[in-house]
Amino acid sequence: MNARMSVVLAATACVVTLDAHAALKVSDLSCQSAKSMTVNFPAGEVPFPNGTTVTHQFKPAGLIFSSTNPQNNFVQDGYFYNPDRIQFITTEPVVSVSITLTDSNLNLQTHLLSAYDRNNNLLDLATFTDPSPGTYPQLCGVVQGCQNSSPDRFTLTVSSCKGIAYVIVDAQPPGAQTLDTIVYRLK
Repeated sequence: MNARMSVVLAATACVVTLDAHAALKVSDLSCQSAKSMTVNFPAGEVPFPNGTTVTHQFKPAGLIFSSTNPQNNFVQDGYFYNPDRIQFITTEPVVSVSITLTDSNLNLQTHLLSAYDRNNNLLDLATFTDPSPGTYPQLCGVVQGCQNSSPDRFTLTVSSCKGIAYVIVDAQPPGAQTLDTIVYRLK
């Protein structure tokens, strides 16, 4: 298993690396002025022990994960399963968030990404509903903020000029989905 994950900050040469000891290391502090951040969670390579609940490990990258459900925010076999609430810790307002997920069970589900402000007001909502079996490849376009890149992998995007404080990732009915990438953009 490759025990490195990278965080790429757009428009800079800054890379934040998560090593096998789960320590974030910033290679260039000038990245604080970046206008967007990408956090990759490579399939099968998330360097935490099985059963780890992900919470503050990505705070240096501006992310805090939380959930009241023990079935969410955990690592198993190098995959980050069922992200739930993702809070942004930034000095500038977050204006868009894209999350790429892989549907791990391929059951017919509707996947949701909801954006909220600091007062818990809903700002935007993106959805993707799994197509009926046998209809792949499904192209959902950008009508609801979704782009489908393979039968089980898709990207949801929400945006708001008011500033996104946190997003909620969900699936109805509940089921397994793994986190591949988070991209957030600052104002």
